[in-house]
Amino acid sequence: MNSKLILGTKNEVLLKVSVKVKDGNEKKTQELLDKIDINVSRTLSKLIIKTEISGDDEEIKIKTNKDGYLEINYKLTVPSNNSLNIKIHLEHLF
Repeated sequence: MNSKLILGTKNEVLLKVSVKVKDGNEKKTQELLDKIDINVSRTLSKLIIKTEISGDDEEIKIKTNKDGYLEINYKLTVPSNNSLNIKIHLEHLF
């Protein structure tokens, strides 16, 4: 996982999320991609970004002996004059 915070000059919040999955089997790769759900919600004072991977650990395990990987990258651009509190919660660690 890679997270990048950028202080922007415009009065807007931009979020870019990229998901990369590699496994030795194209079907299994697509099945894993289908299990990843990224939800974004907001309140007046909060932007909530929640990434969930459904299934148990064995279902979503990447076979590292085949150079497999799962990578989720977040790039968040916020106005430089806003306060920000960031919390990252990782549900599944391989």
